[in-house]
Amino acid sequence: MNITFIRNIGYGGFSIVDLVRDDAGKEYARKTYEFNQQGDFSEAFKNKCKIRFKREAQFLEEMVHPNIVKILHKNLEHDPPYYLMPVAEAVLADELRVDETLGGNRITVIMDIIAAIEELHSISKFHRDLKPGNVLKFLDDEGNPYYAVSDYGLMRDNLTKNTILTTVETQKGSDDYTAPELSNDIRNGSAQSDIYSLGCILHDMYGIDPRTPFTEISENSEFGPVFRSCTKVNDDSRFDNVSDLRDEIMSIYESLGSEQSSSDEINRILEIQELDEKEAKFLAKYIDDNRGEDEGRYVLARINIAHIEKIYQLAPKRWRILAKNYCEWISNNSFNFELCDGYANRLLAFYKLGGLDIKVECIKALLCMGTSHNRYYVERKSVALIDNSMEENLARSLKVDYMTDKSGFLRIINRLKTSINYDIEKLHPLLRMAYIELSK
Repeated sequence: MNITFIRNIGYGGFSIVDLVRDDAGKEYARKTYEFNQQGDFSEAFKNKCKIRFKREAQFLEEMVHPNIVKILHKNLEHDPPYYLMPVAEAVLADELRVDETLGGNRITVIMDIIAAIEELHSISKFHRDLKPGNVLKFLDDEGNPYYAVSDYGLMRDNLTKNTILTTVETQKGSDDYTAPELSNDIRNGSAQSDIYSLGCILHDMYGIDPRTPFTEISENSEFGPVFRSCTKVNDDSRFDNVSDLRDEIMSIYESLGSEQSSSDEINRILEIQELDEKEAKFLAKYIDDNRGEDEGRYVLARINIAHIEKIYQLAPKRWRILAKNYCEWISNNSFNFELCDGYANRLLAFYKLGGLDIKVECIKALLCMGTSHNRYYVERKSVALIDNSMEENLARSLKVDYMTDKSGFLRIINRLKTSINYDIEKLHPLLRMAYIELSK
């Protein structure tokens, strides 16, 4: 591939990024290894940094996720090594300097970042240098904006025991987002380190007070409890995972963006995580009594995983009705694109606790929402439930339901084949046979 340099568009401590063009006129962002550190560093250390750069390229090439920056071409044997990425429309750090509200698009951005980090954590890898400067804005084929995380160079650093990488990186402006445990040794990175950084990015968007690096964010604002739970100095006290963080963000966002319920008691209960038996029964009954009404939809949008688990524990009969109402609500409505991941996790909470009939309804609701909204995360979660490991009785029950909705089943599977390149060979044999028969 012949590449023509156009202009420089950025640089970091160990690389430089240029805008380039190939012979066909297509433009790329080329990231090239370049050691941009002042000081006396050994050749051995520089070589380890180059290995780290190559490892980042190899990792990105293997990852297929819309919120993780893609590798379009690489040449790691070249001196210096480089790889090509799509050209971003903007960098989140620059957008935040212009408008902290991001034109009302804040929830979309944070959900895209969470989706990327959750994918990373699912394979037990951690970013360690998450900040707005490493989040890029792109446009999809229809011109809609989405955000993807880049710069995974610090993701793993097991090749060296040297903590100087932390020192030189934080000189480049990461301090405002770096977890305290990473300030001395980058090998201390964990899921909670990335959650600390996510809390800082969320604070950039919704915070009202200045913050001090490496400390807990404490302020009285709508998102104040989330900031604190993300940035506890003791990493064991932070959110357990990014899924819990997403659910908490959604609960607050939905309370801010929705019309308040006319019931003061409902609004009070929705703010409680540890429901008692009376509150659990009241909440589930209120949803059923207002099924199909705005009041019911308002509460369905705001219940979180903690509510779902408590109602299951304290009011199991009411819980079954709630589960069916939730699945029906998901299957028959459209949602803000950025909220689908959170709703999917709540469906999975119902699925985990439910019997055969509830599991079937949850799978159908997940598949419906994922394919109708073309939401990658939801589709991935859906297909994991209908693969070869699916219980025989569950597959048989789902097949019976879909045989009465033949066009719907074909539409869903065909959509999965195009949107996430789904291989029907991974389908449970009973469902695969049904698909083949119905396709004739």
